[in-house]
Amino acid sequence: MIIEHVETLYRERAEKRNQWAGNWARASSLGYCPRHLGYQKLGFIGDPLTPRRISVFNHGTIIDGAFKTDLLEALKGSISTEKNRGSIEIEGVKISGECDGLFYLDGRYGVLEGKTMSDFAFDRAKHGEIEEGYQIQAWLYSRMFDVDLIVFYCYRKETSHVVEVVFDGCAKELVITKRFGGDEREIAVNDPMLVAEIRTPFSPEIEAKARATVKAVSAVTCEDDLPPRLTVNDRGEPVIQSETVKAQKKEDKDAALAKYGEPVKVNGGWATYSTGRKIAGFPCSYCPHIRRCLNVRLEFSDSNKPLWVVGNGKETEAA
Repeated sequence: MIIEHVETLYRERAEKRNQWAGNWARASSLGYCPRHLGYQKLGFIGDPLTPRRISVFNHGTIIDGAFKTDLLEALKGSISTEKNRGSIEIEGVKISGECDGLFYLDGRYGVLEGKTMSDFAFDRAKHGEIEEGYQIQAWLYSRMFDVDLIVFYCYRKETSHVVEVVFDGCAKELVITKRFGGDEREIAVNDPMLVAEIRTPFSPEIEAKARATVKAVSAVTCEDDLPPRLTVNDRGEPVIQSETVKAQKKEDKDAALAKYGEPVKVNGGWATYSTGRKIAGFPCSYCPHIRRCLNVRLEFSDSNKPLWVVGNGKETEAA
């Protein structure tokens, strides 16, 4: 009765968003797959986001604005949101960026950048597993604003917990500091916002990755120039994966055995079966250019989970 109108609104927003190619040469974009950026540079229009994903982005933006307002009030004169736009030339290309704020605390200047996160991304962050895109963004900001301190304020949308990820030019090694030693009971009793601080030096590998991406995308003038397809994500996982299903109940195991054959893995009462199909995983499954890039079709699992099936489902590589 009402939600249909909201979905219509979000579909309209998705279409408008999809028509705007945007500038690929931005600090916030260079963590994407170079081929994705190549399609963006050439002006290809991909699949629009679904209403649910537009809703996620919309609400993330609202939350983002709310906690940034609180940060400005809390830090008062120690932070500025003026002159927070900058640019730097990388491999002959002007890379622009706009950080959330520039601060001066404890005798040091730095950049503040807020990020709203899902449960999965937040859990990675508190264990010191920093997304490559954030690392690239941090390195670019350090050069762009001539500082050696970049602080990511990582906000978990579901619970309002926070992890501070500090890229520090003075740091010698990764240091993970968990509140109350990471004791879940103590954290629950004291209920702090900050659950962990991650302090890490800038990685020289990140600079090399950023420069390679800029060079590859800047060389794109037509579809034949596109960089190679991504094969492994920043978690070390192949982006083209074997589809598997799990079963625990006897009747479910019997059905899976009849349909897929012997399990490929047994862990306690759970059995994992291979369906024989190849599917696109993260980040390709979120890319608007996935159909054009990987020759995939959208199907659904037995549990109605959307899956991007590669070719006829049997290929080990993208067509």
